[in-house]
Amino acid sequence: LIGNLLIALLTAWVILVLTFAEYRFQIYPSTQLWKGLLKLSFFYAGFAFMISIVREAVKDMEDLPGDAAYNCTTMPIVWGMQAAKVFVAVWLVVIIAAIGGILIYVIQLGWWPAALYSLVTILLPLGWILRNLQPAKTPEDFHRLSSMVKFVMLTGILSMLFF
Repeated sequence: LIGNLLIALLTAWVILVLTFAEYRFQIYPSTQLWKGLLKLSFFYAGFAFMISIVREAVKDMEDLPGDAAYNCTTMPIVWGMQAAKVFVAVWLVVIIAAIGGILIYVIQLGWWPAALYSLVTILLPLGWILRNLQPAKTPEDFHRLSSMVKFVMLTGILSMLFF
């Protein structure tokens, strides 16, 4: 878990470092623009943190047979597969709730293309991952979940084009 948290923190930190570097080297005409950029950056950093936690945990579940053979201390080995699935499910629910709340805000602003994009390429795949997590048993099942998480990571990054 510590390794997974460290990777997730570093992933989120990359976004924040870029934001602070942008602020240091640019002159913003107003603090309002900076506040907006900062809020957006913290949103994306939070998303990066949470989706990285999910990805790393799913990857650990996928690699369980090999990790067990080498006596690794990954979450599914130490906590058990069911506890690891619950851990991932909780993070997925948090991500879905956060993006769902932001989606409601985006719809109220009338940003329909961004809302449709987020619904189809982020929220629905996250729902699919959540629905297919519990019945997953084989490394192939977890590989499909891991691939879908990567897809969500990519589409989450690409959503920056709307904002």
